[in-house]
Amino acid sequence: MKKELEGDCVFDVSVFVDLIFSTKRGLYLRKKLLNESVNGYSSEIALVELKYALCQKTGWKKAKKITESLINSRYLIVKT
Repeated sequence: MKKELEGDCVFDVSVFVDLIFSTKRGLYLRKKLLNESVNGYSSEIALVELKYALCQKTGWKKAKKITESLINSRYLIVKT
């Protein structure tokens, strides 16, 4: 039986890409974050990797803006 996603989850760059580009998995996770059944955690390194991955697709300014918006959303706790 497949268990629902809940509780504390640590995100890497692939999860962030799914969230940002609204893939099926990203939309599911966004719903879980919004209804607070999932607590998202990540590291500064994962966010740097995200900015790098986005920079290749969107350019530096947009990658920086997207990454900062994700951090400021307060749906993610960044651990150093």
